[in-house]
Amino acid sequence: MRPLLALILVWLLAATASGQPAPLAAAQRTIAEAVPDGRAGTVDRAYVVSNEWAHRLFFSHLSGLGGAIVAVGADQVYTMAAVAGADLIWAIDYDPTIAAVHRMYGALIAGAASPDALLARFEPGAEEASAEQIGAHYEGARRDAAVRVYRRHRARLAVYLRRLHRYRQGRTWLNDDALYAHVRALHRGGRVIARTGDIGGSTTLSAIGAASRQMGIPVRIVYLSNAEMFVPNRPQLVSNMRGLPTDERSVLLRTVFSPRLTSAPRDHWHYVVQPFPDYLARLGTGNYLHANTIVEDLIRAHRGGSGASVIDGSIPMRR
Repeated sequence: MRPLLALILVWLLAATASGQPAPLAAAQRTIAEAVPDGRAGTVDRAYVVSNEWAHRLFFSHLSGLGGAIVAVGADQVYTMAAVAGADLIWAIDYDPTIAAVHRMYGALIAGAASPDALLARFEPGAEEASAEQIGAHYEGARRDAAVRVYRRHRARLAVYLRRLHRYRQGRTWLNDDALYAHVRALHRGGRVIARTGDIGGSTTLSAIGAASRQMGIPVRIVYLSNAEMFVPNRPQLVSNMRGLPTDERSVLLRTVFSPRLTSAPRDHWHYVVQPFPDYLARLGTGNYLHANTIVEDLIRAHRGGSGASVIDGSIPMRR
């Protein structure tokens, strides 16, 4: 048996024994990698680190969901995906820097067996070796972008990741060895697909829906952070969401800021969970032209006093 084939076999057996997702089969990986980038945007600030710190408020709604997660933003998706036991991460963001951030993490996490080992890759003395490691994983523009984002943001990421590692208000992918192991298995197995695209555009999200369906992996989580604040519920966005292979277990997660909603402790945001069938039903009425109008249902029902809320059938729809 060839040495590389033997190593892959050992990895597959180890992943299966540990309960972690094994690498994508070649046919599935071909399908996933064929999803194209879409429209990119120019942003005033690249959010290479999250400004949300209370994702623990989602956990009770995520445990055991499995399937795929479609998410905007940077590493915060890793915590939610690991808690859910997700099989696949579709990372999509309007800012092309974010796709480069995910590829940077993928290269470094592959060689870091523990959170401490990953943190060490962001120390000043490790910069050249880490940049070389990232560069070895990719080719062309993707290689250049991933190395560039590492060099440009290394010091900032080092501070942020240490804070995430020390965080004591809830589990994160860097303060919990089991969550880190799941994230590492996803990256090493080709199960983190990062693309630049607009959730309201006509290309990437619709392709993600088609690919997930072809791969036989249901989309169980859609995490929009606060992106809905900037993207109206136009027909294309509604079509994109309807095109995802969701089911009765799927949920939509969002963060919102409103003076009429209580922010989570030590956080700026209010955290909202919505069963995906309820989300699609509200969109289907034609009465929700913007995400804020969905949140208005929550406010009118006098919910939202604890930092986190659920919008479901118990909250009347807009008529």
